[in-house]
Amino acid sequence: YIPFSTGPRFCIGKKFALMSIKVILAHLVRHFHIESSSLKAGQLKGAMDLLLRPEHPILIHLKERF
Repeated sequence: YIPFSTGPRFCIGKKFALMSIKVILAHLVRHFHIESSSLKAGQLKGAMDLLLRPEHPILIHLKERF
């Protein structure tokens, strides 16, 4: 994404945004079991675009750990 790029208009909030994402993901992984409801193992196909992304959305279920 161009605004987060390098150069004279480098986004000053990029490091904060990345740290926030890491904290949220760590919380989810620690407190929930994450399972894919739409894909089985080996069914993931990538779509060629500017970014590598899945061809179809990946639906997930979160089950709280006890």
